[in-house]
Amino acid sequence: MQAEYGQMNSIYSDRRIAITQAFDFPGVYRQQKNILKNEWEQEANLLDWENQQLKRKIQSVFIENYFLLIRQNLLKSTDSLLDNSIRLAEIRLKSGETDALELSALKSQKGILNSQIQELGNRKVALNLELTQLLNTTEQYSATAELINLPDVSLSTENWNLHPRVRQAELASKHSAFSISLEKQKRLPSFYLGYAGMSMYGVGANERFYNYGQLFQSFQVGLGIPIWGRVHSSRIAAARFIQESEVSNYQYQQKKIRWEYESLWTKQKILQDQYQLLSKLQNTSLKQESEILEQRMQKGDLTILEWNYLIQQQLNLRLEFYSVQEQQALNTVLISSYHFNSEKP
Repeated sequence: MQAEYGQMNSIYSDRRIAITQAFDFPGVYRQQKNILKNEWEQEANLLDWENQQLKRKIQSVFIENYFLLIRQNLLKSTDSLLDNSIRLAEIRLKSGETDALELSALKSQKGILNSQIQELGNRKVALNLELTQLLNTTEQYSATAELINLPDVSLSTENWNLHPRVRQAELASKHSAFSISLEKQKRLPSFYLGYAGMSMYGVGANERFYNYGQLFQSFQVGLGIPIWGRVHSSRIAAARFIQESEVSNYQYQQKKIRWEYESLWTKQKILQDQYQLLSKLQNTSLKQESEILEQRMQKGDLTILEWNYLIQQQLNLRLEFYSVQEQQALNTVLISSYHFNSEKP
């Protein structure tokens, strides 16, 4: 819009108002629409990825909390057995059947066990706080096997283009392509339409007198031709450089996602082998060792330290067994985060 006031036609001051509108070729608006749509898709993809990450994090915290409770109960039951051994050692010490070394070793073992129980308690408080923050609630949840609800996963030949990280790189490369097309369209001429209204005071060319109440109208049609094409050429060159970078990142993300997925499955197989080995140890070696020590106990030639050595060995094996189970569960959650519905746009 433009307004003018001054001596445009005579000694008297006149008034003029003009409105002009520029129009580009339809290709410019089409590419601008594509860019805006692409930016919306990128934001929607990021939101979907953040939701998936939040879900995975909540599942992981539930899993950690669940196995923490298992280890905590296991340590507490072992602590109760250790208390009985300490009381028995005190009786044996008073009767002269053993020396103070046995009692001192048991108390040291109990101190280490209590330290582990306290450490698990502190970790439990931190996990509960993290869980309430993730769920955005003050309600406390108890970790159970039902709440964990691990998905069934199998080695998949997924379309990795559906993964949000790959999808984000793909959308970024398309955004660069749209920007190049937009800059090319801007090199084309643009159209201008205008309307002007003017009032004058005085004698016109037809020798008639006019006052400010008379409005004179005019219309304008124009064609804008870009003269400085170097500006658009520089922008196109910059956009092409960005596009090449985005395409390279897109190809890299495809390979990286596949590598991460295959690495997780390799880790899952290793954990499965460890799980089977530990299960075999619990069912064979420790069972046989327990039977031998029980026979010695019946004969009366088994010391308290030997008995507690077996208890400690079984404890360590079970802790390792549950640790492998926990790693399997956490790894399963990670693997499931790479599975996407092929019908998803």
